[in-house]
Amino acid sequence: MVNHLLRIILAHLDRGDNFPILVTGNVGSGKTRACSQIIAGVKAEGYEIGGILSPRLMESGATVGYDVIDLKSGERREFLRAQPPGKRRIGRFYLRSGGMDFAGAAISRGVDEADIVFIDEVGRMELKGLGLADSVEKVLSSRLQGVYLVRKAFTKSFRESFSVSQYDEVRV
Repeated sequence: MVNHLLRIILAHLDRGDNFPILVTGNVGSGKTRACSQIIAGVKAEGYEIGGILSPRLMESGATVGYDVIDLKSGERREFLRAQPPGKRRIGRFYLRSGGMDFAGAAISRGVDEADIVFIDEVGRMELKGLGLADSVEKVLSSRLQGVYLVRKAFTKSFRESFSVSQYDEVRV
């Protein structure tokens, strides 16, 4: 699956396509891990990477939060945690202060400086026009190739919410 995703991304970049690539799967299926594995291959082909990945943090088999990584700079920040403090509650997690702004800035920098932008993950908030929805719109309306990590259950809502008719989907 990782090699398949890399081939699709490189084909899009080589052809100059910019319709979305959706990496879909259930919670914990490996969407983030798959994308982190192909980034070196994309860079090796001479393409600039931007956007964010949000790796899951585990303790004793339980998810305790997510960080956010700026793929352009490599900087990592706390994003969501199961325990307070937090700016607001998102599901069972607390959004760390500055986390959303950091993620949005990383995506914007990717739009300005990269060939391909990853957004991990487009979820409930974005589908309601909140969270990183403006950043998703920015990438979709740019000349860039976007790779969007989306739960399988939200694929149809993603297409409807962001008016996406042409896309490639890779299931994890």
